[in-house]
Amino acid sequence: MQYVDDPNDLSKYFDLAQLKLPDAVFKRRVAKEAILPIFGVSLELGVKRRPPTESGTPVVVEKCLESLKEKGMKTEGLFRVSATVKQINLLKKSFDKGEDVDFNLIDDPHVISCVLKQYLRDLPEPLIPFNQYSNFLGIQGLRKCYFFILQNC
Repeated sequence: MQYVDDPNDLSKYFDLAQLKLPDAVFKRRVAKEAILPIFGVSLELGVKRRPPTESGTPVVVEKCLESLKEKGMKTEGLFRVSATVKQINLLKKSFDKGEDVDFNLIDDPHVISCVLKQYLRDLPEPLIPFNQYSNFLGIQGLRKCYFFILQNC
């Protein structure tokens, strides 16, 4: 599946004359101040909308992990305990608007872990794609096999 932000980008994938769409559709432009969300879209589209960090990681993931390393490593139930939906949604909207989110203003690390969990949950396809899932499980089996061999050497 391929997402486009501008209807004119469809020309990369289709002959626009064959689509028979009204002219008004192609005159529409995405306003610069329009909100182009990064939550709920593919990783590919998300990093097009908000360039990834130097490591190639989506901004949301990098910021959450950095902040959790600083203030959440000794927090019990970090990914189990929930935060308020209001706080999560405010941060989510800030990321979607392209704002520079400052987690130093957040005291509760559970809020940050919930934002990260929500980002990963909202991905249309999981981090391990459906078509690679069986390969991933196969790797787990190989790991057990190697561990058995190493123990018996």
